[in-house]
Amino acid sequence: MRLLIYILAEKRTSLVLDFMKKKFNLVIKKEVQLSLVRSLKKSGYLPRQCGV
Repeated sequence: MRLLIYILAEKRTSLVLDFMKKKFNLVIKKEVQLSLVRSLKKSGYLPRQCGV
């Protein structure tokens, strides 16, 4: 019984991890873009009114 639960948990965990990875990658991409824009604004390459 325990083994069955373990196998199901393993499968579910890998699915959840895949899902989280995709979500996480999207979040990271967004964060990187935002920080890039911020640093560009700070160094004066972009006008401060830029809509981000």
